[in-house]
Amino acid sequence: MFTLDDGTNNAAIPDVLVSGTVTGSFDLTIDGAGDKQFAGAIGTTGVGNGLGDGTGASLVLSGVGTVSFDSTIDLDQGISQSGTAGTVTFRDNVTVAGNTTGTTFDANVVLDGMTFSSAGAAQIGTTPMDGDTLTLSTGTATLTGDGAWTVYSAVDSSGAQQILALAGAGTKTFEDTIGGTLAVLRLTQADGSGALTLRANTTVGASGVDLQGNVVLDGLTLTSAGTVAIGTAAGADTLAVTDTTLTNTDSSITTAAANQTITLNAVTTLTRNLTMSSGTAALTVNNTVDGSGPDVGQFVLNNSGADVNGTHINADIGSTNRLAQFATNDGAGSDETVWGNGATANRTIRADRIAIADNLIL
Repeated sequence: MFTLDDGTNNAAIPDVLVSGTVTGSFDLTIDGAGDKQFAGAIGTTGVGNGLGDGTGASLVLSGVGTVSFDSTIDLDQGISQSGTAGTVTFRDNVTVAGNTTGTTFDANVVLDGMTFSSAGAAQIGTTPMDGDTLTLSTGTATLTGDGAWTVYSAVDSSGAQQILALAGAGTKTFEDTIGGTLAVLRLTQADGSGALTLRANTTVGASGVDLQGNVVLDGLTLTSAGTVAIGTAAGADTLAVTDTTLTNTDSSITTAAANQTITLNAVTTLTRNLTMSSGTAALTVNNTVDGSGPDVGQFVLNNSGADVNGTHINADIGSTNRLAQFATNDGAGSDETVWGNGATANRTIRADRIAIADNLIL
C-alpha cells in the first residue's frame, strides 16, 4: 500500500506521476487526496501474471483524489473502488483474468475509448443508486468477458457522443439511464454475447442501435436518432418486455423524430405492453410476438410511411398466447400495413382486440 497526498487536487497536473510499469504478485492500494497518474502498464497478461496475489481485489482505490491509468492494466483479480474515492479514468484496455473476486466501482468512472474485460462479476455504481456516473469520453467503450456486468450508474457521453459496445458471454444489466444528459452515439450488442437488460430510459444518437443477442426491456423508452435492429436475421434471439418493478410500466421503442427504420428480428414475449414508432420509415416485424400468458400484452405499431416504408408483418402475432391488443396506427397519407410480405404461407394474428388503421395488404 502507498499513500499519495499533497492536497493539490488538479487532475490536469497530477500530484504524483508514476511513469514506469507496476507489476508483481501483490495487491495495490491507492489512497490519499492527491491526484495520481499512472503512465506505464499495470501487470502483465494472463492468470498468475497480472498484478495481484490472487486473494481479494488486486487493485484498491480508496483515496478522494482522482486516479488515471494511461496504459494497459492486467490483474489477477478484480478492482475495488470505495464510495468516497475520486473519479478513476481508464485510457487503455483493462483485463481481469480471475473470477474469484469481482470488480466493484462505488464512485465515478470514466472509460476513455478502451475495452474492459472481466472474467468475474463487475458492478459499476452503488445500490441503492446515489448519483454515481459512468462517462464515455472518447471513441468506443467496450464491456466484455465472461463475468456479469451490472451498471447502477447513469451512463453518458462527454463532450461528443461516444459508442457503447457490449460483447462477451457475461450478461449486461443497466439499472439507470443511458444517454440521459448526452446521448451515446451508438449502442451495440455482439452476436452471441450475454443477455442485455435495460431498466431505464436509453437515448442513442444517429449511428443507431444494433442488438444481436437476447434483450430485456423492463419499463423504459428506447429513443434513437438512427436505425434500430433487435435480433439477428437468423431469428434465434429473444426480446422480453417485462416490468420487474411491478409499477405497471410499459416499454417503447421510437425513432419517429428522425424517421429511421425499426427491425424486430427477435422472438418477442410481452409481459407488459410494447409500442414501436418509426415515423415515415419502415417498421418491420420478422419474428413471432406472443403474450407471456393468454390475453397479456399490447403490441402497438405506429408508422406513417407507405410501400417499402410502411409497416411489414412477416410472422405470426399471438399464435401461441394471444395478446390483449394488436394495433397499427397511421398518420396522414397512403400508409400501408403489409401482412406476410407476399409469402404464400398463412399468417396468424390472435388478440382480444385488433385495430389496423392503415391500408391492409395481404
